[in-house]
Amino acid sequence: GEGKGAIDGGPCAVSFKNDIMPLLNGTTWGCAGASCHGSVPPKITTNAQETWDALRRYSADTKKYINPCSTDPATSSFECNIQATGACGKKMPIGAGTQPTAEEIKKVRDWLVCGSPFN
Repeated sequence: GEGKGAIDGGPCAVSFKNDIMPLLNGTTWGCAGASCHGSVPPKITTNAQETWDALRRYSADTKKYINPCSTDPATSSFECNIQATGACGKKMPIGAGTQPTAEEIKKVRDWLVCGSPFN
């Protein structure tokens, strides 16, 4: 919620550094490319802390992209943004990036349910 700090969603099977960063920063989705989030907000870099901070600060569809103050994935726009519905603005990734698989979307959701920890 607003005004509260980050919450502890308990043990999380999904790690931002080991599971989410490779999707964002590697060739899997191609998010960090120079023509994509290598240059436009939220800026995705090879530094996990910088990238997590950028995602936390960014808002899309009037919601925070990630919300470390909630274990409800609906309070962030990340999962919706990568689903094929396009309900959260432009579906990501666009262009040459590989589209997220159901398994990858589940990883994102599981991480959001943990409270989007920097882990």
